Amino acid sequence: MARTPGIDVSYWQGAIDWAQVAAAGWKYAFIRATMGTRPTDVDENFYANWDGARSAGLLVSPYLLVKPDLSGAAQAERLMITMGERKSDLPIALDVELTEDQLPDVVSAVLQDIIAYITTHEGRAPVIYTRKSFWDPNVLAGAQWAACDLWVAHYGVESPAIPRDWTAWKFWQWSSTEQVPGVGSANCDANWFDGSYEDLLAYARRESAPLPLPVREVEINLKARVLVTELRVRSGPGLDHPQVDSLHADDVVNITDINGSDVWVEVAPGKWAAFIFQGQKMMRLE
Repeated sequence: MARTPGIDVSYWQGAIDWAQVAAAGWKYAFIRATMGTRPTDVDENFYANWDGARSAGLLVSPYLLVKPDLSGAAQAERLMITMGERKSDLPIALDVELTEDQLPDVVSAVLQDIIAYITTHEGRAPVIYTRKSFWDPNVLAGAQWAACDLWVAHYGVESPAIPRDWTAWKFWQWSSTEQVPGVGSANCDANWFDGSYEDLLAYARRESAPLPLPVREVEINLKARVLVTELRVRSGPGLDHPQVDSLHADDVVNITDINGSDVWVEVAPGKWAAFIFQGQKMMRLE
């Protein structure tokens, strides 16, 4: 059976030259997006990795690191807010490898809430990333889990051990120490898709590789820290735009644009907050 190679990355892989990754034959990337419920729980390199991988022609999917001590719906909502207008090629992935000191019934309930939210909003179930040694003792058994395709982690074997609630894998993370051209870190996670590249395109509901994204002429690389107790985040630079989120004291955000009659900053795609409002400084640059 044919297999198709891909990688998964996060902030820890550093700066990535995605053109080199693509040239080396890697066809897709799972990219860490969020690991919580707040604006500061977004992977610092998510947007750069997403845009870079898409521009290089890789199929992409975000992954959410599941925190069982937090609301499942709120975690899924944070992911969707972070994605904005971006569309995932492959099913969204859920990284299930933490208990945060929660018992299996809580871990399972939080995970079910995330799956329900994403399935409703995406029209397809997410992929679950886990390993047998974690899943079997920490998640309650149930037939519902098999509605999500399995992305299993198991290194140094010819065939991975399958967690209790599946019979086969869709993706297999077979190494965490692969040296991938273009990746800033010494080691990178490497994966197989169970099928040919044509099978992968069909799985992604595509007939061909994604078109490159347009390159922005100006790249702003600024951060700001919130100075007030709570700061409203709006869909555009002004009070006439509806509130879509909120920031809190000492939150540090990436600034992607600056605009407005006072001073407004874009802290994520489609989300704006006041930097200076009616003479009061609401944030400072970091």
